[in-house]
Amino acid sequence: MSKSPRELALQLPVYRHRDEILAAVRAHQVVVIHGPTGSGKTTQVPQIIAESGLTDRVIGITQPRRIAAVSVAWRIAAEREQQVGGEVGYAIRFDDQTSDETRIKVMTDGILLQEARTDHDFSRYGVVVIDEA
Repeated sequence: MSKSPRELALQLPVYRHRDEILAAVRAHQVVVIHGPTGSGKTTQVPQIIAESGLTDRVIGITQPRRIAAVSVAWRIAAEREQQVGGEVGYAIRFDDQTSDETRIKVMTDGILLQEARTDHDFSRYGVVVIDEA
């Protein structure tokens, strides 16, 4: 029997460091997580934060390219057995698939910079994950 996307995600190396990641995010304004490609940093860190109850605001995740932002949103949504545009959404130039219920928002770096123009404190966000910085 094949495993679900969520079951596979829980086996990724980064998930074993869940408690350490949460402790670091709670204790520091900036946390750098370094790990090999495929370890689950991109998809698991936002979910770990969301599931922890660390914040009741949006968790933003940036990706440098549009296709990556969309792909990451779809992957996280699949792992959470959700539809894109609900709990998990994305925003790229000319395409915003978020709603009032979006808690995990994947966006391009450009969208985050655009939002900074109107909200200098990022008050909408509890955590912002800058991926591939």
